[in-house]
Amino acid sequence: MTLTFNILTLFPDMFPGSLGQSLAGKALERGDWGFKTVNIRDFAQGVHKSVDDTPYGGGAGMVMRADIIERALLSVPAPGRKIYLSPRGKPLTQGMVKTLSRASDITLLCGRYEGVDQRLLDAYDFEEISIGDYVLSGGEPAALILMDACIRLLPGVMGNDDTPLEESFSNGLLEYPHYTRPAVWEAECGQALEVPDVLRSGNHQNIKEWRAAQSLEITQKQRPDLYEVLQEDKKFERRGSLHIDHGKIDEICKEIVDASIFIHKQLGPGLLENIYEIFLFQELQKRCLSVQRQVSIPVQIDERTTHHAFRADLIVENHVLIELKAVEKQLPVHKAQVISYLKLTNLPVGFLINFNVPLLKDGIRRFQNR
Repeated sequence: MTLTFNILTLFPDMFPGSLGQSLAGKALERGDWGFKTVNIRDFAQGVHKSVDDTPYGGGAGMVMRADIIERALLSVPAPGRKIYLSPRGKPLTQGMVKTLSRASDITLLCGRYEGVDQRLLDAYDFEEISIGDYVLSGGEPAALILMDACIRLLPGVMGNDDTPLEESFSNGLLEYPHYTRPAVWEAECGQALEVPDVLRSGNHQNIKEWRAAQSLEITQKQRPDLYEVLQEDKKFERRGSLHIDHGKIDEICKEIVDASIFIHKQLGPGLLENIYEIFLFQELQKRCLSVQRQVSIPVQIDERTTHHAFRADLIVENHVLIELKAVEKQLPVHKAQVISYLKLTNLPVGFLINFNVPLLKDGIRRFQNR
């Protein structure tokens, strides 16, 4: 499946821009992704091909007209997910990028002037996404940034499939520092700077722990907002009360449902539960999600604890529990099983997914831990 971007813009020559170079450019040549620009001005009428007009209610600047953008939009055969790049939109996050990178078609609307007529956004259910708390002269640079973030997550683009898993934001933290040769670098300012000894030690466990500590320290210094969320999650582990980022939970759940439908389409019903579990585990990992398989769930009474009383099939991003079935019919005991696991783990959301159905939408149930 090729990811295709449909770009509604007044400046089509701005694309692919830097995305025609380096790894993204090679991926474009291979057909891993593609783009089509639609010049909004081509759908304007009159001698001057004007695409904007004065705003109702007064105010500075001009507003792009809904009817002209609509004609441009309707010229796109398969618009897919429709996004308007806007400083008032939801902040673009790595979790959002992971979801977008799994789409087949995305239409990006690049505004200019004071923006676009709100009625166009409402009529065609555009999502509004922002790349940061600042204002650009138009949506084209923002579109290129969103495209870049998605393209680099496509299979094979980065070369090493583990690379996206270790980068900033992939686990809620900023990335650790990197070093390469020479081991001792003498800067022109007179300093002699060495690579940390631990990175040259060959002890992989010590290196892993050092990198984790560095990520935590850098996040606390550079992004205290992310660090506070992490501390809240740690409190959950200690007292069983989770700071829930509902946006993040929803993105994870969308990925789980999409991945499950994909696996079901490929394999169909009638196989053993274990087969679906293995392939869903692998598919979620491909989507850059942290997944644990066959997780022991401890049960405690007073001071007595048994650590292997139950096992959860899958736990995704330490937030969502998945229990898989391949049965003729879901029974009340299956629902009770998921609810019990949620209570024991304190996870906020659980899925009961039965793959032995003609249409998987009939086999998916989602539960909240209340």
